Amino acid sequence: MYSLAKPLAAILLLSLLFALGCSPAEEESTLFRGGQAFNTQGLAESSLVREVTSELINGNIVGDQLMMKFTSEATGEQIAGFFEKYDIAILKHLEEIDFYNIELPEDLDLAIIAGTIESHPLVDVCEPVFIERAFDQTITPNDGYFPDEWGLFHINAPQAWVIEPGFGPFPPPSEELIVNDVLVAVLDTGIDYKHPDMNPSGIQDNLKFIEGLNLIPNGNQFNDPMDDHGHGTMVAGIIGALTDNVIGISSVTWQCRLLAIKVLDDEGNGTSVTSAEGILYATNQFLNAKNLTDPYDLEGAYFNNPYNARLIINMSYGYRRSNTEGPMKSESLAIEYAVKNGALLVAAAGDDGSFVDDGVTTVYPAGHEDVIAVGAIDQANGLLLSSNKPALGQPLDSQAYLVAPGKDIISTTLTGYGDPYAVGTGTSFAAPFVSGAIGLIWAQYPFLTAEQVKNLLKDSANADSVGNPGIDAHTGWGLVDVYAALQETFTPFEDDMIVRAFTNPMLHSDIIFVVRTKYELMKPPQVAVDGNGELINEGYPLSYNIGFDDDNDGIVDEPIAINFLYYPNEVVFFQLDNATYLGRVHLMQDLGMRLGTLIIDMTGVPKFFLDDPTLPKTVSAQTSIEITDFNYS
Repeated sequence: MYSLAKPLAAILLLSLLFALGCSPAEEESTLFRGGQAFNTQGLAESSLVREVTSELINGNIVGDQLMMKFTSEATGEQIAGFFEKYDIAILKHLEEIDFYNIELPEDLDLAIIAGTIESHPLVDVCEPVFIERAFDQTITPNDGYFPDEWGLFHINAPQAWVIEPGFGPFPPPSEELIVNDVLVAVLDTGIDYKHPDMNPSGIQDNLKFIEGLNLIPNGNQFNDPMDDHGHGTMVAGIIGALTDNVIGISSVTWQCRLLAIKVLDDEGNGTSVTSAEGILYATNQFLNAKNLTDPYDLEGAYFNNPYNARLIINMSYGYRRSNTEGPMKSESLAIEYAVKNGALLVAAAGDDGSFVDDGVTTVYPAGHEDVIAVGAIDQANGLLLSSNKPALGQPLDSQAYLVAPGKDIISTTLTGYGDPYAVGTGTSFAAPFVSGAIGLIWAQYPFLTAEQVKNLLKDSANADSVGNPGIDAHTGWGLVDVYAALQETFTPFEDDMIVRAFTNPMLHSDIIFVVRTKYELMKPPQVAVDGNGELINEGYPLSYNIGFDDDNDGIVDEPIAINFLYYPNEVVFFQLDNATYLGRVHLMQDLGMRLGTLIIDMTGVPKFFLDDPTLPKTVSAQTSIEITDFNYS
């Protein structure tokens, strides 16, 4: 609350302020004495004072401004003197309605001075200046269970879908299913890929479902990853059930691609071997599906655009092991392999009611440093008593630990057993909310690296609505907020141009780079000239400087020739759309295995800079990539 006691300067100002046009009795009634205000009209109890005080606390009004209107009896001289004598600035005068927007001197209690001005006999109206905000837009899918999916509301998914639903809405049955290029591998008890709310084709057709794998020796090994338990189908439904298709549930990322890998049996048990093999299979299937051996064979690729393809691995399982022994090496190396190839891995934090690392034992894979661990909250944003908390004795800021909804979560389950939907509780069902959030982020901005996405999750998480304010020992980085994350993902693209480079995992002698611009650039056949006929960027609509940085000063020391043909030339470059360009650097074998830092400098000329003076004449950006090994096979 705001105190009535004010500095002496404020007391004097208010005392003088209302001498204007007041009788001695009126002046006495609004004086401040000993820091306490009193007047015969009950100023301290006025509704305006209470409103301003409340709205200030809630951050809904401007803290040093008021709107006021004088009575019809007030003369122009009195009004001018009112403002001039007491250093009140007029910001605006709305002449049509005769209201003044005024700015008050510093160190004045807005609530008290508003009430005091309102009580002045020459003032007709005094009111605060409210901050008006655009109402949040949301998308409401037509799925029957959507109103009951409280978890989606808690992570702000309906607002996020306005920015990026993960493709959609769901097309009519006569149209081809539209899916994006985010692949989520669900390592679990399998997935009921014939579920009507998961896959309209009912088969692993390399559209919604890429061909999965069964690693449980039950006579069906290495074949059908069909779920025979229900757990994996529930996890997959939270991530990527078909949304806005009239039936069932809504998922976080509407039409991502799914990869079912059965690493747990019909009782929900598996081994570190099946886990490691599942991680390796997911990574290899992803790399094979990208088909980057020939960067121009886009038709032969599984994805719409293989350069936008991204892999998420969800692991809603785990085991606890002594810290003296550490994690199973096979599983850890598999995780490192996946991370090296650009994957983001998400795991349930576990349901022991303890810590991911309690100082004696650690839950894996959640406890692996390259895995995002997810705890579970309830509808009141309280951490479930059963949910494991962040690791003890480790810096909270650097721990990849988030919380997500995990109590009474409705999702898809096995068909053929009555109702094909069920309700589950635990960190197993919190982890897929984070995987789904990552899916939306990568669907919107596929050029972000895995590390950038992790940082984005951390920076955008709601750390104040769960646990103690800020990052804390119970809820880590906080509650995943996919809407805030998608808003923040605009930040890397506020630059006029960006460049992202990555190695071709199928052929390590290739570097693929993507250039993205805010503006449509002039096309290569054009000549870049300004309105006076002077050359811009030496006349090149798009120029490149690519080569090795030998002394790590950010400048190319050994340039590589730029060509527009394929072999045996070293660099090729072409335009994908109006603002996206794709390049390939091929480090030829006869040049030797050149390791080091490769710099890519790009400069382009916006196409319409002559028509729009707000556009720059040129835009430029640089990126670098460290080349550490080669594979010419």
